[in-house]
Amino acid sequence: MSKENVQAIEMIRQLPSLYGFTELVKINKGYSPDRKYLVTVGEMRYIVRIADLVHHDKRAKEFSLLQDLAKQGVRTHKAVDYALFQEARRIRLFRRHANR
Repeated sequence: MSKENVQAIEMIRQLPSLYGFTELVKINKGYSPDRKYLVTVGEMRYIVRIADLVHHDKRAKEFSLLQDLAKQGVRTHKAVDYALFQEARRIRLFRRHANR
């Protein structure tokens, strides 16, 4: 297992919403510099994005925008959790819709 995946597991274990996750799959698609993972907890699947702290302001705005869109009834990924970690990285968590 790579050092990058071990770090991701350590961060994910600190999130109460992902307690007891049973599967972690790295996603190697997209243009974002964020590290992306598909995490399974019971029957729920989540997309977890981990980015460098230098992107914090932009990612916080994106997270807030997703929350606002959900309040307006727009179908999008649900923004579940956003956390900063001492490792100079931060994490965003999105619930993946079952029909997507």
